[in-house]
Amino acid sequence: MTITADSRLQLYINGNERLLANGGDWSQLDNVPLAASDRLIAFHAQGNSWCSGVIASTMTGDLLTGYAFRCTENLYANWNQLGYDDLNWRFSYIVGDNTEGSEFCPKWQQIPQIHSEASWIWTANQTDDISGIDSEVYCRGYLPVCQVNPCLNGGHCNPNGADSVCDCLPGYTGQICETHLEQMCGDLLRPAPPEIAIHPRFDIYCYIGLNDTNYLDHQCRDLVLGLPGFPTSADLLAGGGNFGCWLARTYPDVDLPYACVDNYQHHRALGSCLNCQFMGVCIRYPLNAKHSSP
Repeated sequence: MTITADSRLQLYINGNERLLANGGDWSQLDNVPLAASDRLIAFHAQGNSWCSGVIASTMTGDLLTGYAFRCTENLYANWNQLGYDDLNWRFSYIVGDNTEGSEFCPKWQQIPQIHSEASWIWTANQTDDISGIDSEVYCRGYLPVCQVNPCLNGGHCNPNGADSVCDCLPGYTGQICETHLEQMCGDLLRPAPPEIAIHPRFDIYCYIGLNDTNYLDHQCRDLVLGLPGFPTSADLLAGGGNFGCWLARTYPDVDLPYACVDNYQHHRALGSCLNCQFMGVCIRYPLNAKHSSP
């Protein structure tokens, strides 16, 4: 984001102040990096003439100072915090456009580094009388939730109110598509094909087959090893997660989702079933860890 103000400026992003090298010089710009988690842009500006204003944008135009910002001349507690309710603030007043020689302030020149559709803004108290101009203003505006795509591994970001949802490419999961499905099954199990239905309370369906000869006599609980954040099945259970196991004669088996039950058949081994070819394991990660990177 590129920003400047006439004449002084303090900037806050998500409630945290960002120090500006040129916050007191409208003719000099400040470039402020934005992260995927940044939502709120708030600033406190001071002016001393009709030429009082703030202008900012991202070059892509996802953020533009303009009518969408809300401004007030009053200082309120927590005004620069994400949770503050600014619905009673008035929308900002357009002081001038980012054009050559604004009629509102002839000294302002077009700023090529700022998007052409951004505007100089202030409060709505502007009049033809300089004495009616607010000397200090507080403004708030919001970044689109997908302004910077937070999704990893080719995932697509979709706005969802004040938050975002990532649509992950096949083979990835997690809040921001950070985890490969292979990782979620741990060191011994493999992820089941996506056509296998899974109970919504669970996160991943894994399995072994008769070709996994080294593990045919292993109890199911001993196959749940090396999960992201949980080295053993005991660690998963202690952390609030769980899993269920199911022996199947064919694969895929319409009965495989029956494994999606907490504490189900942890003691069973594939080799103990004469006609079974597969063991399915339905894993549920703890809520506070299901999207953690390994």
